[in-house]
Amino acid sequence: MFEGLLYLIPLAVLAVIVFLIASPRSPLAKKVPVEFPYQCRERLMTEAEGSFYQVLELALPADLFRLFGKVRVEDLISVRPGLDRHAWQSFRNRIKSRHIDIVVVERKTFKPVWAIELDDKSHDSAKRKERDSFLDNAFEAAGLPLVRFKAKRSYTFADLQSALGLDQTNFSTHKTIIEREESMGPVVDPISASRVEGTPERFCPRCYAPMIRKRVRSGKHAGTEVMACSRYPKCRKLFPIADCATPNSSD
Repeated sequence: MFEGLLYLIPLAVLAVIVFLIASPRSPLAKKVPVEFPYQCRERLMTEAEGSFYQVLELALPADLFRLFGKVRVEDLISVRPGLDRHAWQSFRNRIKSRHIDIVVVERKTFKPVWAIELDDKSHDSAKRKERDSFLDNAFEAAGLPLVRFKAKRSYTFADLQSALGLDQTNFSTHKTIIEREESMGPVVDPISASRVEGTPERFCPRCYAPMIRKRVRSGKHAGTEVMACSRYPKCRKLFPIADCATPNSSD
């Protein structure tokens, strides 16, 4: 009997050696180079968020404010000291993995002025409403206004400024500057255009700002209407009204 077991010992030793070599946790296993399974996201903001950002950027005077997108909540508010360690960590956990869609800060000091959330249909669920309510209360306690806008196709400057508690008359100088920039230089050589009253009809295929109707004032196309990016002259995308369904790439 013992002689039979002696024949099994070498087999058992061999099995152990094979296991140690084959096992990924074994110190004898071959070291595999560390991989980085990451990929770049297609965009920082959704199309709706990007469009809203562009309109808000135009609605606020650039000499007073700056805008930032996708800002961590912890970069804006923090848990007050004085709590026991467990309570402090618990409150921090509720904000540390969240972000704000857009933050408006003072241009010179970078002090946060408004935190802005663009709420789409995903915010209608009970669970999301509870999370939003907590965030609203947290920002209120911290003294930083959190303003929510319903996601929709278009926005007006007056609506945005009113929601932020701004007096529209305070921006007459700013508007004059914008209108003067819009009238300077050709949009498409030799075309220059003036704004036509009306709400935005679609989004710019280049920067996702609202497209607006403009009437060509000079050149061989004078008197015709085009769809032009509302961020002109920063974005000079435009195309004829008849080509709205399949916009060209002319600048």
